[in-house]
Amino acid sequence: MIKSMKAPKILILSKNKIGVLSPDVVLDFTKYLAVQENLREISLSRNCIKEIPEEFLFLNNLSILRLDHNQIEIIPPRFGDSFYNLSELWLNHNQITEVPWTFSCMRQLRILHLNHNKISYLPNTFGELDLDELSIHHNPLPDEICSMPTLEDTIDAILCQNIPKQYRKQIKKLVQDWESKNRGKTEGEVQFVFFLQQTEWRLAFRGFLEKEFSEENLDFWWRVEQLKLRYNSVCPIRSQELIKEALEIYRTFIPESSHHAINIPSDIRDTLKSIFEDSFRFPNGINQWTFDDAYENILKLMFSDTFSRYKFTPEGAVDFDKAVLLLNELPINRFKKLSSSK
Repeated sequence: MIKSMKAPKILILSKNKIGVLSPDVVLDFTKYLAVQENLREISLSRNCIKEIPEEFLFLNNLSILRLDHNQIEIIPPRFGDSFYNLSELWLNHNQITEVPWTFSCMRQLRILHLNHNKISYLPNTFGELDLDELSIHHNPLPDEICSMPTLEDTIDAILCQNIPKQYRKQIKKLVQDWESKNRGKTEGEVQFVFFLQQTEWRLAFRGFLEKEFSEENLDFWWRVEQLKLRYNSVCPIRSQELIKEALEIYRTFIPESSHHAINIPSDIRDTLKSIFEDSFRFPNGINQWTFDDAYENILKLMFSDTFSRYKFTPEGAVDFDKAVLLLNELPINRFKKLSSSK
């Protein structure tokens, strides 16, 4: 049936007494690129669904997802960083007890309904969402959050609340994910990445690189960084848009004949060439992680070479010190202290 379907933009399966989202069926559905690319809205409201399978997270182009009026108890931990394109999420009238920390990754989210659940705590990072509409009533949440008169006041209350001790396992997992993401990086390299993620400081560093005729390294790293952020998922993303963007990055920075070719080891260059130019592997070998080896190699090269000189210039020294101070104030560093305390 799925093979014969035209790629829909909207799929409505409400009021069908669906009890299980079978992983096999979901995976079979999502493996068709046209379906994954075009599907923008799914409504599974008013069924009997108890669990969201991990395979469901492949549908990361969704803008609207309705799972309200079901029996869902647990939201997958990576839900938030998989559904990064969601603008509306309806999870009201379920049995949900916890909201994952990854919800803060849904930067496009504007409407969120969590009312009529069993949620007793909303993560502090939840307050970073740029919501236009939030419904959290009929949950065992603290009065100081539920009784706020405006959405802005509610968000501020969430940001400023104390973290209950029973959620330290979640905090520990968050720290483990952070450490996994930065595994292999020195403390200085972690600080360097944070420095590059700040527009003003990155552009100042690029001006320094232009004088050394090596700005293509930073341009490549930043293009890949944006690709990884835009398609942030635990699942490999099969997307025509991603493939098109990856091809442009490859043609601009990888061939040695390019005017903007970056300085990477020959084995990494050859691997990328085989992925992009071998018809037997194209396009299945292309995803959000394709450039990871080159990305890490260029990062280490810049950090040990050009940045080691830049941070000793008057402007570079001041900016890097600011970056380190700002990084130390991030919630993740407060979480690291909490997770290590008894």
